[in-house]
Amino acid sequence: MPLPEPKPDPTTRETKRLHPRTARLEVLTRGPSRIYVDGEQLESVDGLFRVEPPMPLIPGVPYMHTVRVEGFDDQGHEIARTVVVYLRYGRVTELTFY
Repeated sequence: MPLPEPKPDPTTRETKRLHPRTARLEVLTRGPSRIYVDGEQLESVDGLFRVEPPMPLIPGVPYMHTVRVEGFDDQGHEIARTVVVYLRYGRVTELTFY
């Protein structure tokens, strides 16, 4: 008898399912922004910034990224935010910056 599909946690943005040995980080921003993951600038694909590990994930090894977003607020002041994100096996983690 197969196990039931786990329900997504409503307090997080982790709602999409992937292969259990992979993970994905998606960063959404309003307006033009510069996104840096672990010090390297990301390029937008269809208005979305994505990071995926190139190799299958190894169980028991934590996967984390430092994400820095630089942009402008509604008054034109430059703002920057830095967060540390842990990837979870088989999940898409979404960060939204506004």
